[in-house]
Parts: sequence; C-alpha cells; structure tokens
Amino acid sequence: LVQPRREEGWYDNVKYLLVVATRVEVVLVAMYTDNTTGQLQLRSTEFAMPTDNIDVAKDGIVGTANGRIFLAFKNGALTEMKYQNNENVLHYLGLRRKVRKLNRSVTPYTWVLPQILRNLGGDDPLISAVVDDARHVLYTLSERNGGVIDLYHLGMDGTGMRRLC
Repeated sequence: LVQPRREEGWYDNVKYLLVVATRVEVVLVAMYTDNTTGQLQLRSTEFAMPTDNIDVAKDGIVGTANGRIFLAFKNGALTEMKYQNNENVLHYLGLRRKVRKLNRSVTPYTWVLPQILRNLGGDDPLISAVVDDARHVLYTLSERNGGVIDLYHLGMDGTGMRRLC
C-alpha cells in the first residue's frame, strides 16, 4: 500500500493505492471509502507499467509520504513508477503517458561503457527497498557479496533523486 500523490487530483476519499506486481506488469488499484456506506472499496485504475518479464523483489515495492512509488527488480534495477492522474494537452497529442518507468539505478558511466563491459559482473538482484521519509532517503539491499546496501537521497522535499553510495 502506498499513499497517492495529492497534487495529482485524486479524490479525497482515495486513501491508498494498492500496487500489484506480476511478472508482466505493475498496476495500481485505488482504495477508497464509499461515501454512503463508509466501507472500504477497491477501484481499478488505468495506471499500469510493463515489467519486461522481470520479477519484482518480494520486499521490493515502497512508497514515499508524497506518493512516489519505487520498485526493486531482481535484475538489479531500481525503478520509479511515475504516474500522472491529471490530463493535459500533451496527453491528448500522445506526447505524454499517464505512467512512466524511470530506471533510477543507472549512473552516468552506464551510458559510456559498452554493454559487454557492463554485463561482465552479471546482474546483482535486489532483495528489498526501504524508504526513510523523515530523512528523505531510500535504501536498497542486493544479493551479491552477502548484501550490498545502496543509498539514494530523495532531496530535501522528497522530490529529487541522487545516488549517494
């Protein structure tokens, strides 16, 4: 369960988003309180992102207090599922999608090194991801060498992204 982004025009009664990950895709399901009965209800959304047939780690789905969603994949990639609820002219022209998949574990040297050199070490599967909202920090734990912890700073307001180590 993650909190929705409030600035994106969610209805006030949507309290959480349920993130459902399969090997094929990740989808968001809205959890809201029915105004007449007061019961918790589920509503499908149009927010879906392909996983490219790569498994998400068992403890690899985390959300921040301001509604960002991160997924730790078993191929070692940390991905942000960036979703946008409100539509604008760019959506209607097909220039902007409602959901974008941003690989946050890519570093500047990744673009410079040939693919063959990047693959020498093989994948380092991620086991889990944890967010510390008070410090605006995201941690990932990988499988190799007894577990490697990577640290990402999310900026002072929680909207940035910078890999520290």
